[in-house]
Amino acid sequence: TQSKSFEALEHKFSEKEDVFCFKTSGVVARTVLWLTGEHEFKRAIKKVKNVRLITIPRSHFSQNRVSVSGFKKVLARDTYEEIFELREGKDRVSIYLQSIRDSDLNRYLILIDNPEEVVAVEIKGYIDLEVLGQQDDDLAYKL
Repeated sequence: TQSKSFEALEHKFSEKEDVFCFKTSGVVARTVLWLTGEHEFKRAIKKVKNVRLITIPRSHFSQNRVSVSGFKKVLARDTYEEIFELREGKDRVSIYLQSIRDSDLNRYLILIDNPEEVVAVEIKGYIDLEVLGQQDDDLAYKL
């Protein structure tokens, strides 16, 4: 199941023109990473159950009288915590975490906001941040 906030976003925009929605299992995500040679990332997401993605043209937000900052408030009410934000020019990437009660799984929401579109990716499962950290250390060493 998806979070209430992602469900609300999907419900609001999925029938609009130029909106792209996608859902896949963790197996498919790991296979794609394996095929691209990203074996460390594949190990980090070995407990991912499903991935959902929606891309929404920025113009749809103003047409529907909603905003990205308003959606971020919905995320907070849905018990998502912002754990990372990166800004570069007009682009903003935010990562949120929602712990799932009575489970070792989490929900991660990646929100990519730029002048052309808004992309939301929700991942249910467990991402091993230590393995990803090792990947960053290896990359820094190679540079």
